[in-house]
Amino acid sequence: MTTSYDFIIVGSGPAGCLLSSTLAKTKAKPSVLLIEAGPGSNPADVDWVADRYLTFAQHPSLNWQYKTVPQKHLNERVVDYSRGRGLGGSTNINFGMLCEGVAG
Repeated sequence: MTTSYDFIIVGSGPAGCLLSSTLAKTKAKPSVLLIEAGPGSNPADVDWVADRYLTFAQHPSLNWQYKTVPQKHLNERVVDYSRGRGLGGSTNINFGMLCEGVAG
């Protein structure tokens, strides 16, 4: 099966989602493929802002688990550099929230 797309967007963070949606809604109606490396998310797990402090810890599959190299000016400490995986990108783990568009 061969499928072609007019646009391929890699990354479903806010920018990728907005860009793919905007392109798809243009007058030309191009075909748009939005690719995300991470897993799907269960809205019950990540929707509530009050629970955001724990999202990155309770759902390690939503985080790439990046760490820096030892930092000379921080006494050789390694610093967490969390980056999100899954629909919503890093907003899934950094207190952002999933917003669904509603046709008006």
